[in-house]
Amino acid sequence: MLSRLVPAGRIPVMLACLMAKWPLRRFARGNLPACLAWAVTYQVIGILGGSLFPEPWEGVVAAIALTVLVSAVPGVVRRMRGASR
Repeated sequence: MLSRLVPAGRIPVMLACLMAKWPLRRFARGNLPACLAWAVTYQVIGILGGSLFPEPWEGVVAAIALTVLVSAVPGVVRRMRGASR
């Protein structure tokens, strides 16, 4: 279910299920709530972005900045932990 919300996570997980020969019913039982969670999450992001910023491009810039920030934090933490040791 989490693979739907992780960027580039859907395809590898779906391929793994295919290669593991999961039954379609089992896959669908996990995929349906994942699809609903994905849809709700991105709809909330869109609604919040639209209500927080008067211009659409401002929301896009904020999303890109937040993505870069979230992506960079683990590397910075790792470097800081390595330097303290």
